[in-house]
Amino acid sequence: MEEIVMVPVPRGRLQDVYRLLAADGAAAVEGPTKDGEWTPEELRRLYEESAPVMRTVLAYLAENAGRPVKATELARAVYGLDDDKGGRKLAGALGAVARRGKNRYGKRSWPFSAARKYQGGGWQYEMDADTAEHILKAAERN
Repeated sequence: MEEIVMVPVPRGRLQDVYRLLAADGAAAVEGPTKDGEWTPEELRRLYEESAPVMRTVLAYLAENAGRPVKATELARAVYGLDDDKGGRKLAGALGAVARRGKNRYGKRSWPFSAARKYQGGGWQYEMDADTAEHILKAAERN
């Protein structure tokens, strides 16, 4: 078993650390790359094979396609929490889907963009309209 090391992290950078860990040491995920684009079939499978929490994340981003959604707003929509606990839970869900995307679908990105917005101190996520259409179709079937 790998040794666990405790590292102090400023609260404002905790999401960055979670994101790097979820990416398994790779560079932070910054949305689709040319070789990592999600096909309609992969998007359907991603939605159908996801836990209810991640389905809610995907559906919320799809319903708000083309609009940046702050992490705090997303945590509130998914968990009903406005505190750090909501952010940690959201980071855990996003980390899990990042690992699954990499291991199961061979993707290096989420099917939505993510960017650190330093003015507000948090992350923002945005799904494009084409991806949203496929996620919403999958949601209707389930």
